[in-house]
Amino acid sequence: MDISNKIIKDIENTLSMSKKYKKKYLFSYSFKLNTLDVLPFINYKNEKDLRFFWQSPSENIGFFGLKAIWIKDFTSANAEFNIKNDLKSLFSKSVSISDNKGIGPKIFGGHSFLNETNYDDTWENFPRCRYFLTECLVSCINNNTWLTISTFIKPDSNQNLIYKKIIKQFNNFNQYISPNIYNNQELTISKIKEETNNNIWNDMINSVIKEINSGVVQKVVLSRLKELHIKEKINLFPILKKLREDYPECTTFMFDFSGQSIFLGCSPERLIKVKNGILNTEALAGTSPRSNDNKLDQSFSDKLITSSKENKEHNFVVKQIEEKLKSILKEVKINRTPEVVKLANVQHLKTKISGVLNEKKHILDLVKKFHPTPAVAGTPTSKAIEIINKYEKIDRGWYSGPIGWFDSDGEGEFNVALRSALIKNQTIFIYAGCGIINDSIPQNEWDESELKMMPIITSLFGDKK
Repeated sequence: MDISNKIIKDIENTLSMSKKYKKKYLFSYSFKLNTLDVLPFINYKNEKDLRFFWQSPSENIGFFGLKAIWIKDFTSANAEFNIKNDLKSLFSKSVSISDNKGIGPKIFGGHSFLNETNYDDTWENFPRCRYFLTECLVSCINNNTWLTISTFIKPDSNQNLIYKKIIKQFNNFNQYISPNIYNNQELTISKIKEETNNNIWNDMINSVIKEINSGVVQKVVLSRLKELHIKEKINLFPILKKLREDYPECTTFMFDFSGQSIFLGCSPERLIKVKNGILNTEALAGTSPRSNDNKLDQSFSDKLITSSKENKEHNFVVKQIEEKLKSILKEVKINRTPEVVKLANVQHLKTKISGVLNEKKHILDLVKKFHPTPAVAGTPTSKAIEIINKYEKIDRGWYSGPIGWFDSDGEGEFNVALRSALIKNQTIFIYAGCGIINDSIPQNEWDESELKMMPIITSLFGDKK
C-alpha cells in the first residue's frame, strides 16, 4: 500500500470511529523530512499564526510548531495546572500514525513567574498561562526530522478535504526553502530606558539585605529591566541563530502568539525533565564573568568554586530541591561537588540532580511542585516572593517562569525562562536577575545582571556592542 492510500485508509477508519461514537478525534500523521535543522522554518508563517521554537543542541532535540488547533489560557492562580482532565480527554480520543516511537503531537506552553500580581501593558499579548497543540510540528531528534500534521476529525468531517489538507501541508514544509535567511541585520538603538536605575537598584538591594539580616528570609532574587527602542524592523532568524550558536549548552526558545509580541531567549537552567520514569533537574546558582585570557578565565572559575558567597547562594537551591524530591523519588542522586558550567559570557555553579520516580506523575504536577525555585525566587520561597512583590519595580511576565513541552504520556521537559527578552514591534524588553544574600554588594549584583543581559544584546547587535 502506497503512502497516499494508507493515509486515506487511516482517515477513513478514524472518521468511522468518530461517527460510531459521535465524538471528535485528534488525528495526527507524521512524515520524514530531508532536513536536519528546524530553525529555517521560523520564517514559514502566516502573520496571524501562532509559532513556537525550541532547540537544545546539547540534547540533540529541536521543535518548530505552527498554528494552534487546541489552546488553553488561564488567568487565575494555579489554574494552569488544572488542565490534565482536558488533556486526558484530548489524548484518549486520538489517533497518531508514526513509524517512530516518540514522534507525534506534543503540548507546548508555559506561564508567568507569578499569578497573583496584575499584568502591566508590556505583557498584554501573553496570558498568565498558555498551553497549546499545533497543526504542524517539525521535530528533529537524534539527527532525524519529522513533520507531524494534526487535525480534528468529527462525525461530519469531509474525508477528502482532510486528506488534501494533510498532503498540502506536507508538500509545503517538505519543499520550503527561504532565501537569504542567513543574512545578518543592522540594528540601531534610538532610545534606552532603565526601569530600575543604579540608585534605585542600590536601595532595593540594601532594603532586602535588611530583611535578610532580620531573619525572615535567607535569599531573595531581584530582577531589573532594560528597555531598548530600535529604529529598524527586527528579524527573528539571525537572533535565534546567534543565540543557538553562542550558547549550545542552553535551550533556545521562542513563543510568538500575536505576530506583535514575541518572547525569546536561551535558558541555561533546566527545571524538570522526565523520560521513561526518570527525573532530571539541576541547581544553577552562583555566577562569575568570563575572559578571553585563559589564565584570567581560570582565575574567575577558581574564585567561583571557592567563593563562600556564591557557594552559600548555590547550596540554598540544592537543599530546597533535595527536600522536595525526597518524597517522590526512590533515591535522590546528587553530585555533592558543584561543577562550573562555562557559557559564552558567564560561568555558573551547577549541580545535577536525578532519580527514579516512585510512581508515574504528569510533568505538570512536578512543575507545580518545583516552580518557583530558589534560583529565581529565593528561600524560603513564600517569604522571598513577599519581598519581591514589596521591592521589585517590574512585572516579570513570563521571564523566570516555566516553559516547555510534554507528550501524551505526560513526559517532557521544562526550563526556566532566563536570558530572555520580550519583543514588541520595535521595542525590546530585556530581563535579568540576581540572588541576594546577606553579604551581597549592590554594584556587584548590578554588574552580574548586566552580564546576564549580554546574550540578548549580542544576538541583536553582535559582539562589538
